[in-house]
Parts: sequence; structure tokens; C-alpha cells
Amino acid sequence: MHGNIIICGDIQVGKSTLVNALIDKIQKPVSGFITKSMNGNGRGYHEIYMYPPLNPSDCRLLAVCEGEKVEVNSNVFDTFGCELLSMISPGDIVVMDEIGFMEEKSVKFKNKVLEILSGNIPVIAAVKSGHEDSEFLNSVKYNKNSSLYFITKENRDNLFDIVVKEQLL
Repeated sequence: MHGNIIICGDIQVGKSTLVNALIDKIQKPVSGFITKSMNGNGRGYHEIYMYPPLNPSDCRLLAVCEGEKVEVNSNVFDTFGCELLSMISPGDIVVMDEIGFMEEKSVKFKNKVLEILSGNIPVIAAVKSGHEDSEFLNSVKYNKNSSLYFITKENRDNLFDIVVKEQLL
């Protein structure tokens, strides 16, 4: 890899799908974290969990969402999230899927993310679009060691080949 790869896009546009396809292509050990929405009721209620990339059963509840209301457990970022980001070995690819607005109050976690992005171990991260006023998200998206790719419904079928050509060959 030629540095970090940051994939930025809207909800449900294919960020995680692209991250997973890149990981499969690279075929190196993976560390970091994944967040996933689960236990939805189809009426706006769902829970968001964080877990290590290879062990979804070792998850922690990050947030409960009910319509527009989001209750975030910032402590999970600063404890479990930092723990996952401290278990990185040389030769790993670090996955950060996904980074968004919920981390705003988690200072330790944000610092750890930025430290890793500035280091020598390659990162593939998915970042939620919007929140342009967030200093943290802008620091992630425009990190000097990273290449930023915006994924849309229009380019998602071709973006994998572009990223592979530019970053992995």
C-alpha cells in the first residue's frame, strides 16, 4: 500500500463493502475496529456495536438510535476502541470502519486514531460524509499520509479498481 486509504461517503453507499473488498485483495493480517448497526426494529430503532475485525462476537454497545435521537456511550470509544487500536502488530492492515460524528466527545480515541494515521502501519478507513465542521473528521479525511476517495452510488462499482490501481499496484 502507498499510505492510508480513506473512503468517505454517505450512509449505505458502500463504504464498508469497499473496505472489505480491499482487505480481501491485500490478504494481510487485520486489526482495528468495525462498527455495525444491529437489532433494528424497522421503525428507526437500532443499536450500534464496535468489535475487532475478525471477532464480531466480542462486541460492545456504542450507541442506541431512535429516530433522530442518538445516545452514545463515549466510554466505549475511549476504553475498548483504544484497546483495539493498541493491539496492532507490524505487518497488519488497520481497519477503521467507520469513523463519524459519535466520536466527538471521545478525546483519547480521537487522539489514538490520529496517531495511527500519522504512523507507519497502513490504514483503510471508512468515514461518514457530512459534518464538515468537525475538526476531527477533517483531520482524518485530509491526513497527509492518506489518500481520500469519495464513494457515491454513481462511482461505487468502479472505485475498487481505481483504488487498487492507485494504491496497491
